[in-house]
Amino acid sequence: MEITKKESTKISTKINKISIAISDKIDTFKLKKEEKAILKGLLLGDKSNLEETTISDFSDSNISHILAISGMHISYIILIISVIFNSLIGKHFSKIITSMFVVFYMYLTKFPLTLVRAGISGIILIMSNFFYRKNDLWQSLGLSLIIILIYNPFSILNIGLQLSYLAIIGIVTFQKTLQKSIKIYLERLNNRAIRKKWNRSKIFLRLINSKIVTIMIDSFLLTISCMITITPILLYNFNTLNVFGVFLSVLAGFIIGPIIILGIICLIFKFNILVLFLSLGLKILIFISKIGPKIPFNKVYLATPNILVVLIYYLIVFLGISILKIKNEKAPNMFQIRVRNIFSLIKYKIKSNKNKFISVVLLICLCLVFYSYIPKNIKVYFVDVGQR
Repeated sequence: MEITKKESTKISTKINKISIAISDKIDTFKLKKEEKAILKGLLLGDKSNLEETTISDFSDSNISHILAISGMHISYIILIISVIFNSLIGKHFSKIITSMFVVFYMYLTKFPLTLVRAGISGIILIMSNFFYRKNDLWQSLGLSLIIILIYNPFSILNIGLQLSYLAIIGIVTFQKTLQKSIKIYLERLNNRAIRKKWNRSKIFLRLINSKIVTIMIDSFLLTISCMITITPILLYNFNTLNVFGVFLSVLAGFIIGPIIILGIICLIFKFNILVLFLSLGLKILIFISKIGPKIPFNKVYLATPNILVVLIYYLIVFLGISILKIKNEKAPNMFQIRVRNIFSLIKYKIKSNKNKFISVVLLICLCLVFYSYIPKNIKVYFVDVGQR
């Protein structure tokens, strides 16, 4: 059945009323003004009530992405709706209801591009399970981008959309490889500690392998994986780099999930005890956001990188991760063995000629520094005054 423009306007009006009702209900919570504004930003993407100082604090602490409606919100929506409807109508048919709620949430938040990307990918994942098909992440990412660009080709210039896709690409490409590298390193360290009877190392390794520390390391690697791919775009557009932002982002990541889940539950049931926990979570998030501006040298301003430099950076990064994958491979093929042998030879040559290698690297760095200070727009004028 075709939806007319008039019917579409009626749907938009009704959903807009629901959005206003949710906003009004948040205003009834026993929260401070700043906490209410942040909660509206987290649940509805409404940043109109946020003060400039709050937005600046979140930006300086490198956690401003939390205020943007994105895939994190979609994942929690899918989780909550699935838990509710799995027991009511079964796991299979609850996927249809969950997909409908995802579309409703996109409508409710006025279709921000980062959420549309996550919403389309989430629906593809849900419905592939519904039809018993294997989901391919790269295909779902590509399909979501195609749908967005068909609707508006100029969306490709949106920085939020670029960062959203690059962050997902970073997670998919780097996180598992980095986790595997750390696991292999810890196994080697554990074997060495057992062989040489290092008791202190054994205690340290037990601590590292505990569940809490493992979750913290995984969260840190997740953030690092995102930062690897989005840093050039951030530098190109904003010329800033948050040195300690990775650690603050990991801390905020632990608290943001409970805040979103408690916020949704409080909108449905509004238990006073849950509102108290929600307030506590928001206070912790605000505290984390205020750490960044107080850390000296946290925000570093850099020159806008050249497009060629950005492309070279991505080339080096993806080559590096490919080499790391080859190094971690337990059953390498002939090509991977040859690559390992080449890098073993390079490593041996560098170790045997360490002083020469350091000298060459320092010389290259000095040349690059001097080159950066050479005026790029120098002009020479010759004045003919008519004298002979």
